[in-house]
Amino acid sequence: MAVEKKIFDLLSTSSAITVITSTRIYPVVLPQGVAAFPALVYTRFSGHREYSLEGYTGWENPGIRISCVSRTYTGAKELVAAVHTIMQTASGFIANLQSENDDYDWESNLYQIMLDYSVWNQE
Repeated sequence: MAVEKKIFDLLSTSSAITVITSTRIYPVVLPQGVAAFPALVYTRFSGHREYSLEGYTGWENPGIRISCVSRTYTGAKELVAAVHTIMQTASGFIANLQSENDDYDWESNLYQIMLDYSVWNQE
């Protein structure tokens, strides 16, 4: 199964996440017109498949970014804590946090904290 589907399923079925985001979990970009926050955006930003002398092993190692978006910095940080906890307990893949970066968009007045994970997934 594609790792993006596994991540969406994990995040969207976690009550710790959905109590904060409801159904606001999006692939790749935050859709225009979203007015309710906090929200999550997940994106594959890099990755490779593992090969051996016999060919493809079935393992991939993508870089996955999960952006926690909120009207307040505190709201974004609360979502970060929930996401990190649930990613560490995933059973369908292994996710190692590589970096956490804070950002603020003046135009939209939104805080965004980006969590970059190195993920190991067997397809």
